[in-house]
Amino acid sequence: MTNLERRFSLQTILAFDATTCAAMGMLLVLASGTIADLTAIQ
Repeated sequence: MTNLERRFSLQTILAFDATTCAAMGMLLVLASGTIADLTAIQ
């Protein structure tokens, strides 16, 4: 059975998800020029 004390709360999971989404968005914005060059998108 799952130990209930070791489970993460929904709020913690959503905060982690929001943080990773924001980080990925910033990474894509900052690297957009390089990504465009690699994929030959104008």
